[in-house]
Amino acid sequence: MKLSAMADLNLKIKPVFRLLFGGALMLTLLFGNLGFLSPAQSANNPSLSNQTDEKLGYQLYQSGKYQEAIDYWAAKITEFQALGDNFRLATALIEQAQSYLAIGQPNPAIARLCNPRFPLDNLEEKPKVEVAQIIDNCQIPSAIAIAQTYPLLQLPTQGALAEAYRINGNYELVSPLIDHALATSAPSFSDQVNLLQTRANNNFSRGKYTQNRLKAAKSLVDNTEEFNNLQQQKHRFYQSSLDDWERILELMASRAETMALSPHFHLLKLQSYLNLIVIYQDPTVDQFNPQQGQKLLTTLSQWIEGDQTVAPSIHNLPRQPSTVYFAIDLANQIIGDHRCPGSREMGQGTKLLQDSMALAETINDPRSKSFALGTLGHLYEQCGQYDQALKLTNQAQWAAQQSGDSLYLWQWQAGRIYQYLGKRQEAIASYEQADGLLAQIRGDIITSHKNIQFDFRDTIEPFYRQLAQLKLEQATGQTMEISRSKSQGKLSAMAPRQPQRAQVLDPIALKDAMKAIDTLQLAELQNYFGDDCDLNISKPEEVTNLVDETTAIFNSIMVQDPEGQTTQTAIILTTIKDNQEHQEVSLIPSSVGLEGKIQQFQDAVRNRRDYGFVEGRTLAKDLYDQIIRPFSPELEPIKTLVFIQDGLWRNMPPGAFYDRDQGQYLIEQHAIATTPSLTVTVTTAAPSKAKPNALILGLSKRVNVNGIKFEPLQNVEQELGGVKSQFPNTYQEYLNNISKDTLHQELNQTPYDVVHIATHGEFRAVEKDSFLAVGRTQKLPWVNFERDLTHLHLRRSR
Repeated sequence: MKLSAMADLNLKIKPVFRLLFGGALMLTLLFGNLGFLSPAQSANNPSLSNQTDEKLGYQLYQSGKYQEAIDYWAAKITEFQALGDNFRLATALIEQAQSYLAIGQPNPAIARLCNPRFPLDNLEEKPKVEVAQIIDNCQIPSAIAIAQTYPLLQLPTQGALAEAYRINGNYELVSPLIDHALATSAPSFSDQVNLLQTRANNNFSRGKYTQNRLKAAKSLVDNTEEFNNLQQQKHRFYQSSLDDWERILELMASRAETMALSPHFHLLKLQSYLNLIVIYQDPTVDQFNPQQGQKLLTTLSQWIEGDQTVAPSIHNLPRQPSTVYFAIDLANQIIGDHRCPGSREMGQGTKLLQDSMALAETINDPRSKSFALGTLGHLYEQCGQYDQALKLTNQAQWAAQQSGDSLYLWQWQAGRIYQYLGKRQEAIASYEQADGLLAQIRGDIITSHKNIQFDFRDTIEPFYRQLAQLKLEQATGQTMEISRSKSQGKLSAMAPRQPQRAQVLDPIALKDAMKAIDTLQLAELQNYFGDDCDLNISKPEEVTNLVDETTAIFNSIMVQDPEGQTTQTAIILTTIKDNQEHQEVSLIPSSVGLEGKIQQFQDAVRNRRDYGFVEGRTLAKDLYDQIIRPFSPELEPIKTLVFIQDGLWRNMPPGAFYDRDQGQYLIEQHAIATTPSLTVTVTTAAPSKAKPNALILGLSKRVNVNGIKFEPLQNVEQELGGVKSQFPNTYQEYLNNISKDTLHQELNQTPYDVVHIATHGEFRAVEKDSFLAVGRTQKLPWVNFERDLTHLHLRRSR
């Protein structure tokens, strides 16, 4: 989705545009500032009379030269501090904060607003607790403190701080701040629109976040109450966002005559239309209203075709990067994803993108020019016009040489086009270039701006899957041909119809394929946990040392088409022989129905009452035959199996596979371990004891935690008894009988070597929302439990 707007005169820009990721088009926020304070406002204040003109700073911002604006205002801050001119100092601090927001750095912005003496070095890498300390200790000469003396500065400061909170993911702080500002002041037109923009974007982000929580809630047992609460929250957030954008348009309608000659005013109106279209045309929100969305889109289509009663032509809109990005956004909305558009849509999209290129050229902005060129190249790619697509994509790469965050997109796009043209080596080279660049910036893309944790399936994931597919083809010589229908613009992967063992022709390429999926797994972890994810990545040699000749590793790689449908799965077995790694590969096509069996097997394991033990055993036999049995000769000397699973496979319990020939479960034949990635697996052995002690807890009865009902776990007594047999020096208890306080005391009194807990819980992207079920009704926050485990580890290490 896209929520963006730009205001007139006293307003600066909050641009949002779509990025091309593979066949999908996604939105990424480029956070601009609120721009409450403008040259016009400053000129009306007596303290600025006959002083140095600050117009250059505003011009740098409006032209998209944000780093230059930051440097300019840094010099002005020093100058005004020396003069003791607090009003102009606060003005410069606000403007520099807004420039930081424009490049998506909320922490330096917060520092400038609250504590200008706070060092800015590596501030974006500091944890939120340190940023919170800045906010809690606002002091003179901060902008917030100075604003208490100058009413003219209060709204700009509050608005900028609200925008910084929003970008930093502190959603709950934004609306109260803006509500207070609107209620206690008489904001000007520009101030009111800026505040409404921030609140609209914030509520939209909260709606997306709540929507992600709803997906998790669907998998819980009897969680109707919480599910309904989340559904109501989601509706409320989206409705508030919609109301604010409609209110912005109402305010603009009241100024239509007086602002008729203002280019910024018209651009804001057009972008507000576009924001409403995005909400109305999203089928995942309650406000889905395709008829209303199409009505607004028709209005914008008329504007594209020359109807200047809607707004002046693009050539008469502000000559700045935000206008280019708006046109690209609108083109993407008209063109749509994956398919070649109709002739009218094709003509409108092409015109917008060509006008965008011309404007980017006029204002000498290579970054926005690269997006205009690349998006037009993607349009031709969708329609199968690969020669023209490649020409434009190469031009986009040239324009993006200084912008790593966009360059990798066009390298990726060139790789796809080379694939369609059958130029495999050129495709691999382009993918490898994009992979190298993405490795440098991936962490920033994934963990920055938590309020827009993007739809991961449509962004980073397709790139790594496509790279893995290319490498698999190179490794095995098996062609997973990609073709595109020129009329429909669809891609398809041609997979074999039966499972087959594949000869490994290029071991290095196979390791590259596994590395691509491994990187994807790590990126997904970072994306999901955000700020709370601090991965300790092992070096390659440490991973090699983890595997000996009695251990084998199963990797699965799902090959998908552009629609996200799995066409086949590669099973890779890694063993060690004579201190050398050896890989074997089995390719399983989707036609054998393996994914369906895995899903049914998961359900059977979770709930035997519905599926029955007999059916579960049948599925367990089939999965053993298709996944494990092809590698039986290699597994004879193996004692331990490590599973690194992909996608749906990650929820599959391989230990429950059943060998029909031996009459044994896989867990009876081998020790089983699972991990998302060997590169985050701790390889250091834990200190050993002659008689290690253990804390063993289990939930054996039905519980109700905050309205969420959890069924009793099956076979808890047998599970705890089995663990206790391995650790005679054991304290065993049922969680039904103890409170979270009792558990806290037990963990802090005794330095246990092993803590084994069988219970229910929820694990979410925001750590404070994750918990374990304890007692009959209690929720043990995961942050509290993790803290106790950390203290336990420290005591054992002494």
